[in-house]
Amino acid sequence: MRKIWEEVYAKTPNLKLAAKIDNKRLYEDLFELGYTSCDTKAYVKGSANAEIKKIIDAFLKAA
Repeated sequence: MRKIWEEVYAKTPNLKLAAKIDNKRLYEDLFELGYTSCDTKAYVKGSANAEIKKIIDAFLKAA
């Protein structure tokens, strides 16, 4: 997660995130991803990273 945020900050120095998307905050989407990933399938680093980036990008674009 830290590495992904480092990449985001490097690309977007004046970072602005949407407060909510679909009535959920960023951390809620990320926690939900963590819970479903742990409960339903084996952890796959590349797949998880792609999903994390997708969620963060959505909040960046909506800001």
